Amino acid sequence: MGGQCTAHIKAIVCQHNGQVEVKYCSTHHNHEVKLTYLRIPSQIRVQIASKLLQGISMDRIMDDIRDTISAKLIDSISLVNKIYIT
Repeated sequence: MGGQCTAHIKAIVCQHNGQVEVKYCSTHHNHEVKLTYLRIPSQIRVQIASKLLQGISMDRIMDDIRDTISAKLIDSISLVNKIYIT
């Protein structure tokens, strides 16, 4: 494998009937998982789009997301610490 990630996706559209054939490998190797490459769940994307349509600024939306993430991370860290201590 020579140090390359094995994950891939390939879609082929049949010109005659429009059917799509998809071949993929979802297994990742030889790299760290980075936030940059994680998909945003469709429910969250819809919420963001709705806020943008309401005229809420991108900065405000990002602040709200950061606040939500911070609260979840604090809870997760507390839980992990309790599990490892006992």
